[in-house]
Amino acid sequence: MKKLFLGSSILLIFILLILFNQKKAQKEILLSQIPIYKINLINPPLNILTNEPVEFVWNITAPDTATTSTTTIYYSPISSPSALTIKDSPSAVGYSNWLTDYLSGNFFLPDTFSATASFLKGTIFYRAYAKVGDQHLWSEEIKLTVN
Repeated sequence: MKKLFLGSSILLIFILLILFNQKKAQKEILLSQIPIYKINLINPPLNILTNEPVEFVWNITAPDTATTSTTTIYYSPISSPSALTIKDSPSAVGYSNWLTDYLSGNFFLPDTFSATASFLKGTIFYRAYAKVGDQHLWSEEIKLTVN
C-alpha cells in the first residue's frame, strides 16, 4: 500500500511539473510575439540661445513591419512630469505646442527622426512622441533652458 501511495505521489508530482513547465513555456512564447516599441531622445538639448535653431533627434524602435502615422516633439512652458503610458494620448497630456515635421504621414519603422525649432527666452519642457498602432509612445520629459 505504501509503495502504491509513493508511486502515485511521484507520478502526481511529475505531471504537475510537466503542466507547470508547459504553462511557463506558453507564456514565454506569447511574450516573445508581442512587438516591443520604444521611443528615445538622442542627445537631447538642455541649453540653447534665444532664436538659435536647435535640433531634436529621436529614435523609434519597432519591428521592421511597423509604421507610424505621427511622430513629433511635444513641448510647453509647463512641465508634465508624470510617467506616461501607452494609453496617454497627446490631448490627455497637456503639452500646448508641437513640431509639424512628421505630424502626419506614413513613416516606416524602426527609424530616427530629426526636426529643428527655435524658441524665445525662457524654459520649455519637451518629449518625443509617436503613435504606433493603438499605442502612444512617449520619451522621458526634458527641460530646455533658453537664454
